[in-house]
Amino acid sequence: MPKLRVGVIGTGSIGDVHLMGYKALPKLVTIQALCDPTAQRLAAMAEKYGVSKEHCYRHHESMLANEELEAVSGCVPNAYHYPIAMKTV
Repeated sequence: MPKLRVGVIGTGSIGDVHLMGYKALPKLVTIQALCDPTAQRLAAMAEKYGVSKEHCYRHHESMLANEELEAVSGCVPNAYHYPIAMKTV
C-alpha cells in the first residue's frame, strides 16, 4: 500500500499537533511538505519532522503548485480556513 503524501499549511501549535499525528503513522503517511510564513518556525519544524528544505514553502500557493499531495492540513487561523481549503481542491 503506498503512503499518503501530506502537506501542512501552518506550523504553529495546531500544525505541530497534526504533524505529531502524521509522524505516528510512518507506515501510512509521508510528511511531504510544510508551509509557514515565519521562516524560523518553518525551519525548526522541518528539522523536527525531517522535511527537506526543498519541500518547505513560505506561501501556500507555491506549495500547492509544486507538490503532489493527496492530503493537506490547513492549520491556520479560522478566517483563512475557507480560502485555503478552496485552493486545495
